[in-house]
Amino acid sequence: MLAELDTNVAQKLQIQAQKKSENQRLRWVASSFLSDINTLTDNVQQNLFSQFNQDFPDAWIVMNNFGRDAISTINADLQRLYRIKADVNLLINLVDRAQHLPDLNSLIATQTHSDEVISRIQLDLKAVEKLHGVQALSQTVVNIVYLTRGENNMFTIRSQERGVLGKARPCWLRSASSLAPLTNW
Repeated sequence: MLAELDTNVAQKLQIQAQKKSENQRLRWVASSFLSDINTLTDNVQQNLFSQFNQDFPDAWIVMNNFGRDAISTINADLQRLYRIKADVNLLINLVDRAQHLPDLNSLIATQTHSDEVISRIQLDLKAVEKLHGVQALSQTVVNIVYLTRGENNMFTIRSQERGVLGKARPCWLRSASSLAPLTNW
């Protein structure tokens, strides 16, 4: 019984170390993502503003009629970048939340939601793949997605943790019942 408890505690400590490591990776990748997306968004905004004639009192006059299509495309790309930023931030929060979810249903629902968010992100990244500088952003997003689908991802680690806790419960109850006569002394 003590060997069983010892093994269980060792597994729990190992899982805690994995969670801590993955959480640290999540923080670094999230920081890198924010840097990449903000730089890319700033560049696209600068490109958009360069399409307007700054010499007129009303600076929102397009320089020429040929620029109207370009401005629509730039606006669409900018909207996609903002959507990518929002969706990746949501994904990061879902991964972070996964390590604290109380039950299996919540874990499954969160993982399903993260899969839906990843699908939206992939569509938007494909739509802006021709933007200069999007390759670094795409790689950062791949690193974030790896935290949800890769080997030893947060969802898997949390599932393992729940399994270890489930195996430990009967052992704890047996230990408590074995020790009960000693406490009544």
